[in-house]
Amino acid sequence: MKDKGEGRAILLGAIIGAASGSVLALLYRRWSRQRQAEGAKPIQSRQVIRLGTALVPVIREFLELIQ
Repeated sequence: MKDKGEGRAILLGAIIGAASGSVLALLYRRWSRQRQAEGAKPIQSRQVIRLGTALVPVIREFLELIQ
């Protein structure tokens, strides 16, 4: 690491990533249970992974715009 600011940025990014991932997993699980109770066809895990992978470039572009 070059300086303390860079280390803090990495740490903050890791914390935000972990927290947002946990919240999204919780919401996904709650939504999945609700759909299952209604008799709807469950969403497969690979569909969620594909969606997350598709969102990465969008998030990168957004971050470039705000810099």
